[in-house]
Amino acid sequence: MKNNKTNVIAQVYIMFNELPHINDKMNIKIGISNEPEDRRRGLQTNNPYPIHIIKTFDAGVEAQKHERHFHKKYIQYNTSGEWFEFTSQQFENEILPEMIEYFKKIEVIKGELVPENTTKLELSDINDNIKDVDDDSEYADIKLAQIHLNKAISIIRDDNKKKDYQIKLDTLQKIIDKRKKQSIIDGQNKLAIKIHRRKVYLARKRLEEFALNYMVGCAS
Repeated sequence: MKNNKTNVIAQVYIMFNELPHINDKMNIKIGISNEPEDRRRGLQTNNPYPIHIIKTFDAGVEAQKHERHFHKKYIQYNTSGEWFEFTSQQFENEILPEMIEYFKKIEVIKGELVPENTTKLELSDINDNIKDVDDDSEYADIKLAQIHLNKAISIIRDDNKKKDYQIKLDTLQKIIDKRKKQSIIDGQNKLAIKIHRRKVYLARKRLEEFALNYMVGCAS
């Protein structure tokens, strides 16, 4: 039986989505919930592969602050929303120990929890995280803004705000897609330059060998 709401302490949870035939990578979700097991079951409903709770940490009324800390810390490993991809060795040797040590040191502030179908993220908080994000922004800043927008879309009730956030989210995704496309083009150009330089080098070597053989032939 569940505890009374006033006795519940919000948790930061780590979940693992088990994917078939993938042993060297771990698809990890870092999120918050009053009832992590209920959250896991909800995620499992639309997922054909098993989802496991690896660890939960008491986080109290500042759960969102602690969650954001790790979202920002591991932003380079973010794949979408609250999901991150680590190598198995990295997760076991670095990520999990880091989180355990972090939560050993925090003060857990108890108190009445905000219902999970509402959010502490105000419009001003969202805008503070995305207002300066544009084509020139760092990749990490764009990904962090996406996390905030995805969270807001999933829990906010105002349909007009949801539409506004979705438009902004789509705009950020276009920036990322554009960069990926440009990265591919840049990679192809670098490869073409490298191949061209190699051809020039080989041609020069052949000319040098020809000239040397010609001189030897003339001398004899």
